[in-house]
Amino acid sequence: SLKKVDLSSFNTSKVTNMCAMFANDDALEEVDCSSFDTSNVTNMYAMFCYLPACKKIDVSSFNTAKVTTMWGMFSNDSQVEVLDVSGFNTANVTNMQYMFNNCQKLKRLDTSGWGNTSKVTNFGGFITNAYALTDIDVSGLSFDAMTNKDTFWSGLKSLESITFGQNFRFVNSAAIPSIAATAGYTGNWTLADPYNHTDAMSADKLTSSYSATETTPSGESYVGIWIWEKEGDDPSKPKG
Repeated sequence: SLKKVDLSSFNTSKVTNMCAMFANDDALEEVDCSSFDTSNVTNMYAMFCYLPACKKIDVSSFNTAKVTTMWGMFSNDSQVEVLDVSGFNTANVTNMQYMFNNCQKLKRLDTSGWGNTSKVTNFGGFITNAYALTDIDVSGLSFDAMTNKDTFWSGLKSLESITFGQNFRFVNSAAIPSIAATAGYTGNWTLADPYNHTDAMSADKLTSSYSATETTPSGESYVGIWIWEKEGDDPSKPKG
């Protein structure tokens, strides 16, 4: 079975359709697309869908300016731990359904460089069952055109850090994962900067209160990084 493929000599400069290009290969362990010219690609539907043995997919150099669909692009890639999509241009994408569905070992997702997702109508199951995910940056997401009613995230039971952006809002029953009080932590979420206990709140409270245009109890913007609240004295107040 093929575990690794050399794609360095591929000339993809005129390719418009990469639909399911690597999909359903249960032996492939590594895909390096760093040499791909994707400047004319419009379709990345299920491009890497169901690669259950794959641990590395390099798409860091992708030019996605013309792409309109990313449906299931990395769906069921259950062994991938690192996936750099921070440089994606999503200005023309309309469909992101199941994009990171069942990426069980993915540790971080960063959308900060996406610019906008204002044309996306379908975010259903965007990231689900990413059980190992500890850090998510959703500052590049907006739901202006969204019509699909399915939740865009679920099953993020290891999440420890969330970065919100100016255009983000909670839609379709999506909710911040609840965290249990454990040694050193209270079970609440709070802003990372400035860190203070005044803004600490439960997952349910943060989900219902979050608004990019409103302020937290301490007067700070909700936009920013939210982390688990630590037990102990409020670091914003002097001791004594």
